[in-house]
Amino acid sequence: MTQIDRTNAGRRVELIHTDDPYTSLKPGSRGTYEFRLGEQHSIKWDDGSSLMLIEGKDRFKFEVTVAVDFFEALAVMSVEEEYPKETKRLDELHEKEKAGEITDEEQKALDRLDRRLMAEHQRCETHYRLNWPFMKADVKAKYRERVDAWKEKMRNA
Repeated sequence: MTQIDRTNAGRRVELIHTDDPYTSLKPGSRGTYEFRLGEQHSIKWDDGSSLMLIEGKDRFKFEVTVAVDFFEALAVMSVEEEYPKETKRLDELHEKEKAGEITDEEQKALDRLDRRLMAEHQRCETHYRLNWPFMKADVKAKYRERVDAWKEKMRNA
């Protein structure tokens, strides 16, 4: 039996792509993530739409805000640092997709890269959450400083 996953509930999302012919949603539409059920993502769209997104078919991204959870921020930073080329390429492909200039081959590459980096992000976030209680105070302080600096950079971007 598939269970409802509310891990990302409340996070803001932006639609990147859907080929559903019956929706009024367009790339750039925003909403609030509610839950995941199997390969379907329930989003409460700002315009009142009720479209659930299907993993591997529809595309969306979580909006990065300065008010992100501490462990999420650590995970984002870790992925950006470990995979700078991939992160840059992902951003480039997202922009092409948003502009409607992406080829089929680029779309496939975007899907693969997005899945890979999202899995790495989730791995990092889980690692930090599980190991935080066992880290030394000086290590925790360094992580806090890094997150504060990253948030400041995001505010000024």
